[in-house]
Amino acid sequence: MECCDLGTFLDAMVCGTDLHISVVFTGRPGSEIMQRPYHHVVHKKPVCSAMRKLPDGNSSCVRCRMAVQKYVSRHGKPLAGYCQKGVFEYCAPVIWRGETVAVVITMPDPADGKIKKLSLHLLVEQYAELGVQTGEIISEKAEAILDAGRLCGAIRRGMAMLGYGDQSARRLAYKLTAKGVDRDTTNRAVAYLTERGYIREESTAALRARQGVSKGWGERRIREDLCAHGFTREAVEEAMEELSDTDWVENCASAIRKKYGEIPEDKGERQKLIAAMMRLGYDADTVKEAVRDILRES
Repeated sequence: MECCDLGTFLDAMVCGTDLHISVVFTGRPGSEIMQRPYHHVVHKKPVCSAMRKLPDGNSSCVRCRMAVQKYVSRHGKPLAGYCQKGVFEYCAPVIWRGETVAVVITMPDPADGKIKKLSLHLLVEQYAELGVQTGEIISEKAEAILDAGRLCGAIRRGMAMLGYGDQSARRLAYKLTAKGVDRDTTNRAVAYLTERGYIREESTAALRARQGVSKGWGERRIREDLCAHGFTREAVEEAMEELSDTDWVENCASAIRKKYGEIPEDKGERQKLIAAMMRLGYDADTVKEAVRDILRES
């Protein structure tokens, strides 16, 4: 059998196959030598048309291609399994001079009439609301069930993340989207968890603020930390209000004693100490007063 390059192979596959073939190039030197576009697709219409009818179909394909490319490129071996929409895929690397330059993804044409099984989880209230029963499901009902399954999956993943520790709604939403959950499903999942008390913005913000005090942080550093972790303005202000009776001078002095032991006599070293305390969130006046208190004690 005569060997051919990848481009000739793809051109030959235009006729005589029932498979949807997608090739994702990794952008490495080999793909440039082949002079092929970044993403070359053969027989795309049947699969893409079916995917466009599904909620978040196109973006799901993009996420799948990126995940598959990363895995196959890293391990240099084929991968097979079901995509996010329940379509079985077989993915294989194209290796040129020891480097994975492309990933070939094949899947059956959804118009072939074959029944594809998809396993998903539903909440009890979703199951009751949808009235799921055994038998054939009309397309409109199937879309609703798939959407409910995605929402349930996002809720379950969010609860697992909260199991590691309380966090703000915005922080949890960021983590869910980073895991590939679409924005609409993420927002609904976070709203569900908030309404049922799994996300407690005010109490979590107050706890984190108190932890900041115990770490020797100043008021500014604590406020910045709460904002960085996505707490709402109301939760931040309420948490800071609970710290209104904190003696920031004493807290700063305690942090200085813990880190330095005593105030250095050298003027340059003392300026470095003051700068370090200001980075912890204290203003200059508070730091200088804390230094004077420590010197008086000594």
